[in-house]
Amino acid sequence: MFESEADLGKLPDSAYSLGLGGSAGLLLKIKACWKLHLYAREIAHLAGEKRGDLRFSASQGFYPSRNTAIALECVRRVVREGYAPSFKGDVHSDELAVNFNLFF
Repeated sequence: MFESEADLGKLPDSAYSLGLGGSAGLLLKIKACWKLHLYAREIAHLAGEKRGDLRFSASQGFYPSRNTAIALECVRRVVREGYAPSFKGDVHSDELAVNFNLFF
């Protein structure tokens, strides 16, 4: 999928960044109440603050009932100064999240 991104910082500093890129993902239904989502996204910020942004994500969703959901998500993000994201980027961050949703 084609994606774009725009970031704007504090106005007196004129800090901004415009990027283009793409994403791809795979959604697997393991069981009736369990789904797995694998996802990758790359954005190259070519205007303003130049950087690359590469993300890999894996999430699982469990649906114990009609109106509840529990999600576990792990995200690896690599930000590199310059145009080309890579695993040897300047900043690495990992995120692990657990979410509980109640639908009504």
